[in-house]
Amino acid sequence: MTIVRSPRQPQATTSMREFVRAGRTEATRRQRRTATVSIAVAVVSATLAAVAFLQFQRANSERERAEEQLALASSRALAAQAIQLQEFGDDETGLLLAAESATRAPTAEARDALLGLLPDDEIVSLRSTERPDSAVDRVVSSDGRFEVSNDGRTLRDLESGSEQTLIEDERELAVFLRDVTFSPDASRLALTNLTEFRFEVYDLSDGLPAARVFTADAPPNEQVVGAAFDDSNELIGVSVTADGADDLDLTMSIWDEVGTLILDAFVEESLDEDFDLSEASVRISADGSELGALVSQWGEAQLFSPRSGQLIGFLLPAECSPSCGSDVTDARVTNAFQDSTTLETIDRDGTARSFDLDLDRWIGLACDSTDRRLTEQQWERFVGEDVTYDPVC
Repeated sequence: MTIVRSPRQPQATTSMREFVRAGRTEATRRQRRTATVSIAVAVVSATLAAVAFLQFQRANSERERAEEQLALASSRALAAQAIQLQEFGDDETGLLLAAESATRAPTAEARDALLGLLPDDEIVSLRSTERPDSAVDRVVSSDGRFEVSNDGRTLRDLESGSEQTLIEDERELAVFLRDVTFSPDASRLALTNLTEFRFEVYDLSDGLPAARVFTADAPPNEQVVGAAFDDSNELIGVSVTADGADDLDLTMSIWDEVGTLILDAFVEESLDEDFDLSEASVRISADGSELGALVSQWGEAQLFSPRSGQLIGFLLPAECSPSCGSDVTDARVTNAFQDSTTLETIDRDGTARSFDLDLDRWIGLACDSTDRRLTEQQWERFVGEDVTYDPVC
């Protein structure tokens, strides 16, 4: 079929074609500009949203940090008031303040006040005693791969079956199992070499043979007590010297993973002169709670704060007769400030003890012992008028 153009139909001129082409080009440019502006607006909006989110997160973080610092300060202030009330003879109100202190934050001061004010029979109730079926003859790492046995001389890799003798010289004193400790992640081993008066640290990350990373000497004229790792693999060592009054003055030392001494400070309080440090051990909680214990060969324990060096309360009693038998086998702190907070000890006689260190349990004992709560007047005086009246007991 043939299409015939009408002679009356207008013909497209060159200028008309250029006009149409220019219009289409301008429309395309407008579309591109619109898209570019839209993308730019979206990018700016996303950037502003990200900045706002980061500022919100930072503000939350700073607020949480401020609240944490306030809780710590409040806990310490209430604990100080509790001790002061004890000095004035008002043990009951002091114990209630100690409980309030512990609810604010699990500080060493709160624990110290609670242990100092709880009645003796309540403290004894924290201890349970049993006679194990068999003696502890080895120390095993948290992952179950390594163990130390044979009087602390032999290190075994239970996966490969290889062994390593830690102390070669048979003339040296044996390293008892209580003097051996693994880091929480099982990458390090520390032992207390009583003959050389030093701490020795071995790297287990590549298996056996374990390379000795560093040795740490006790301060001059001081006796090595023991050492243990905290949750960040820093080694905390304790040594002791006796002054003219026979008080036992402790020094707390902390080394980082490469052996750099980052803290070396005297403990302000003197250890009870009846505490037997001749065959004691040191244990540190591995959960970041900053709780440690010095454990004597008789199974009694002195709690302390590894970071501040503060002694916590009085000795946890063992009630072991002076004729307890052979060798200390092990003593350790487990799950401190967590679900089943416990200090376990085994004494020379092989008697095992568990001390309940759960702070909630301590607060409950404080409330049961007083059988009352702070009055509103006492609350306003000691806690604060601007704090809502809500006593824990």
